[in-house]
Amino acid sequence: MSCTADCTQQPASNAAPADSTAAPFKAPPLVIVPTLPEPTPEPAPVAQDEEPNIIVSARRHVRYDPLEAVNKVSFDAVQAVDRAVVGPLAGGYERIVPEPARDGIHNMVHNLREPYIAINFLLQHRVGKSAETVARFLINSTIGVAGLFDIAKRKPVHLPRRPNGFADTMAFYGVKSGPYLFLPLVGPTTIRDVIGNTLDRLVIPLSIGRVARNPAYGAPLVVFGAMDRRLKNNARIEGARNSGDAYAAMREDYMLRRRLEIEGLHYHRPHKEKKPKVEAVPVAEGVSGK
Repeated sequence: MSCTADCTQQPASNAAPADSTAAPFKAPPLVIVPTLPEPTPEPAPVAQDEEPNIIVSARRHVRYDPLEAVNKVSFDAVQAVDRAVVGPLAGGYERIVPEPARDGIHNMVHNLREPYIAINFLLQHRVGKSAETVARFLINSTIGVAGLFDIAKRKPVHLPRRPNGFADTMAFYGVKSGPYLFLPLVGPTTIRDVIGNTLDRLVIPLSIGRVARNPAYGAPLVVFGAMDRRLKNNARIEGARNSGDAYAAMREDYMLRRRLEIEGLHYHRPHKEKKPKVEAVPVAEGVSGK
């Protein structure tokens, strides 16, 4: 017998019957994802070869250098002579003259300054330092062979060289420095220092007698003293030249050194700073000491 249309509506015999007790469908819980703020774009990096913009302000007028225009002309002329003549001569002096001989000349030149240094210590009420300077002069002028050897600074005497002069004494009594100057054969200075240094030089012939007025003795001493001073200041001169403004660098260096020297006249016996007393703090409970 053939299958009728009703056969197609009957389920297959091997199909599983529908479970009428199945659990009802549950929708998954709704998860709300917070909206994150959009990241702020980082600024583009500057290329390595790009140089930042540099704003150069106008030069500020320095009140203690009212003659700057004139000083700069003198400075440029002195620097030109130094590069062409003085610097090479000082370099030749350093190469030709052995170091022990150069040290002897240096000691001899400074030994001539001891008399006016002692006078100025006395004028500044530093009697002990004045007496020590006189002792230095006597020891080095005799045992040290006219100052060629600095015997006084060695053991057991231990009297070091201490610079001083009439310019320092003028500052000690409140005389202002006056305008800054840059003079040929002198270099950086001030009105007060020019007057004081002139008085220093006048005392030297009075202290050592006619020997200083003898050209055969005085001229070589002046020349070798100039070479010695140029060598001692070589690092300072080259440092100023390598700076952005050699004139300003040399001026500021000189004015700072002089200010510190003048301040040292009034505070020549600085009090030692006492270290703060640190008491032991007990370790809190529960904190390991390791």
